[in-house]
Amino acid sequence: MLDLIQSRILMDTWVKTGEKKIRKALEDAKKQSAIWSKHIPRPTASSDGLIDPLDAKEYFKKCLKPVENGLIEMAQRFSPAQWLWYLRRFPNLHNPEDHGFESYSHTLITIISAKSQRKNDLRQFNTPFGFPLSESIANYVLAFVAGVYDLADLHIKYGAASREIPFRMSGKRLPDAIPTESKKKAGQIFDARSQNIEILPSIGTIPDYDNLFEKSKIHILHKSYYPVDTSLPYFDIHDLMTPLVPIHYIPEQVPLKFISNLYNLTENGNGQWLNREVFSLMVLAGLLIPIATSAPEHSINIAVNGYSIHERDDFITDYFGTFLELTFVIMKLFPNADLPPNPIHLLNILENLTTISHPILPGVVLANKEWVIIDHANVGTRLQKMLQFPNLGDKTGNRRGIHFEDAIQSYIDTSPWKPSNQLLTMRQVHLVRLGNNKHNQITDIDAIGESGNTLLIISCKAIIFNIGQDIGEYYALKNARLHLDEAVQKWQDVKAELLISPIGQNYDFSRYSKIIAIVCTPHVVYTESELSLSYEVNELRKAATATEFIEWLNT
Repeated sequence: MLDLIQSRILMDTWVKTGEKKIRKALEDAKKQSAIWSKHIPRPTASSDGLIDPLDAKEYFKKCLKPVENGLIEMAQRFSPAQWLWYLRRFPNLHNPEDHGFESYSHTLITIISAKSQRKNDLRQFNTPFGFPLSESIANYVLAFVAGVYDLADLHIKYGAASREIPFRMSGKRLPDAIPTESKKKAGQIFDARSQNIEILPSIGTIPDYDNLFEKSKIHILHKSYYPVDTSLPYFDIHDLMTPLVPIHYIPEQVPLKFISNLYNLTENGNGQWLNREVFSLMVLAGLLIPIATSAPEHSINIAVNGYSIHERDDFITDYFGTFLELTFVIMKLFPNADLPPNPIHLLNILENLTTISHPILPGVVLANKEWVIIDHANVGTRLQKMLQFPNLGDKTGNRRGIHFEDAIQSYIDTSPWKPSNQLLTMRQVHLVRLGNNKHNQITDIDAIGESGNTLLIISCKAIIFNIGQDIGEYYALKNARLHLDEAVQKWQDVKAELLISPIGQNYDFSRYSKIIAIVCTPHVVYTESELSLSYEVNELRKAATATEFIEWLNT
């Protein structure tokens, strides 16, 4: 425990000896990225010195590989295990409001450093002293980290170009974005709303209220920007007081029953959704708490550094019983799940996972013949990516969409906005205007509620957060944005019509003098539309995420 704290303090001291040192490292990294990319022809700038966004996007796409290759070459100094030891002791360099970028960059750093070909001497992980740490090593790690920060920034630039933001040439660095005020505002709003992205909205729906508090068999780690004071699993289960250690990684429950419901409801996305890798990740996530409660060093190391270290033979024997319990539970929840038969196969699958840097898809196990490092901090990141539901239409897509509508309604039904039985009959019914015109049908309301003289109508758009949106592909961002903005405009038109004509052939909303109309999505969709970003009521936007809407319901 003392080593955990001392090594972190030592790294922090050597890195943060002065802001000039950090600024210089970050600036040097930008210059180095430009040097690595110098063989790539720069796009033509207009007379005012600006680069067309689409030209910039293609340029950045070509720059990604040489910059990454340069960083991989830097990573050859240490083994992946040694890198992980340094990186999980490395301090945050950015402001707390940039913790989203910091978290993304740290995951990217583990992906790049794991590409080192140096052999892992994992035995050194089990010594009281860990790996050697000096000021010169800290400086090298700083240079490497700064370089990966710039690669992460290059990912952002690629996405910014896809949002049609122009760029300006820079002499010794890669081009910089020159956003207009409207695009800058839209980007800031999107970034702020995206800070609290959870693992489940990537599926394209959310758990209904009844499943919200279910007891789950699996947990993932959530990284906090600042250390927090909380009891650790080992000490809690043994009724002991947790020693004073800086805790950064907090277990976060994943509602397995919810994923199971969707798995069965959609027939596993026509067989295109969950596979052996996902189920193996679920098993590994299920081992997080058992590992943390098995020994104080595991509990502390997971909380502080996000990983645990095991002798391979011990891991296989110590957790064999828990492995059988987990696989039994998962098989029961997920019929026909493709599960590894034993812990040996589990390790083999997880050791050989393919890692990707764009979109980020980290590894979760570092190992040799004798030792195993379980990187619990990356399990949640990888599982989130793998749980993304495929973009399927027809029966499968409809079932997922209806699931999202029912989930939203379940939260309304437990809130002060719960509708009467009479109003609830108006939900998911095609509203029909008065008259005999063949175009009399208005639309249907996906979720509905009321409070006093105010009617709440929700249009649910179960937009999937796909890989294209994740990395910032032009057409993926544009299609999602247009789909959202069109839905918001249509829903505001429906609101206006119901206020003017509150009585139809099959509905009567005449008792309501006010209507709140919200388009609800599982996750944040980037948009520049003033209408979509405007507030419908209080702090609730006309286009709101499920999380934002649920928080508003109960305020």
